[in-house]
Amino acid sequence: ESVADRLHRYRRIPQPAPPAPSIDAKVLIEDRLDGFISRIQLREVIYRFTFDVHRGRVERVELSVRSDYGTKGTGSVEVALKSVHELTDETLRKRREEVNRYFSVLRDLRDGLHDVTTGREGGRSRVEEARKRAELASQELADPVLRAKVSELVAQFDAQLSRAEGTATNRRAAIGRMSPEWSRVGFDGLQHDQTELTGQVAVLCFWNRANVWSLRAAKRTIELARRHSDVRFIGCNNDPVITDAKYPLQVLSPPFPTIRAAHLAEQFGARVFPAIVVLDRDGKIHDLHEGYTERLYGAIEADLEELRQPTP
Repeated sequence: ESVADRLHRYRRIPQPAPPAPSIDAKVLIEDRLDGFISRIQLREVIYRFTFDVHRGRVERVELSVRSDYGTKGTGSVEVALKSVHELTDETLRKRREEVNRYFSVLRDLRDGLHDVTTGREGGRSRVEEARKRAELASQELADPVLRAKVSELVAQFDAQLSRAEGTATNRRAAIGRMSPEWSRVGFDGLQHDQTELTGQVAVLCFWNRANVWSLRAAKRTIELARRHSDVRFIGCNNDPVITDAKYPLQVLSPPFPTIRAAHLAEQFGARVFPAIVVLDRDGKIHDLHEGYTERLYGAIEADLEELRQPTP
């Protein structure tokens, strides 16, 4: 969601007006982040902007956070406007070009790492090309903040590529193996095991409450299940405390069973959360996806489409 879109949702709370109109008249703009992740993790995030309606600028930003799950407590930070710099149209144009250049490098890197992880041909060369572009940008960008961000990307390239290659190796080792035998109690109070998946294409989503990316994966898996009624879905939660998982399930309301799955992900070869396992009708691992990217569910859709094709 863009900043402009968020501005349309701000609740404007006028401060007590002075007896007569003042050139310094202010208005307080408050925004509460209330997405499903904030609700699930019992986190309240409030932004307050002090806006000078006459000068047309934000003069103060206050952020307060309260968390009642995980790392419990409260915190706040305040940023005040100290000076104003006038930007010309030419300066704004150059700024926009530099911001676009930074995000283009970041997107190419993420796409390349995803291709390496999934074994797509040319993935490593795409990562190396992104590295060259990032190194050049780190020398040419005029904005010091963007230059520092790109330099940080360059410093992390080798570690990120190594992790992606490790994930690819782990994925290759898992594909084609038979699903392990398992039997677990579900949050519906029933016993579930691998025989429920016999003869069906199945998707297992491993997630937990503490991991933000896991929650995103759980939500996207629910959306996927509603589009693919011919596929069997199982949610697999590994929160150590059962009550930690019950509340997210109330919020998400998945249309499929969720089981208590401590240490089950490792039996499928998964090392990190979230993890998505796609099984074919013979009970073999057709694909293993570890971690979360924006391209993850496009890859799972492709898996399901492939498994719908008649066996030669």
